[in-house]
Amino acid sequence: MSVRCCKDRLNVYIKALFLPFFVVGFIYLSGMLSLLIHTLIDNKRLKA
Repeated sequence: MSVRCCKDRLNVYIKALFLPFFVVGFIYLSGMLSLLIHTLIDNKRLKA
């Protein structure tokens, strides 16, 4: 019983630790994606 309790608590701690990393990674990736799209649009505009 106590082992399971510890495992559940550990799970919560791991989720709490990794959630900010996931959020930061998602924001970083979306930012890079938008930057890439903007540069592609700018390149098309320059060529046209």
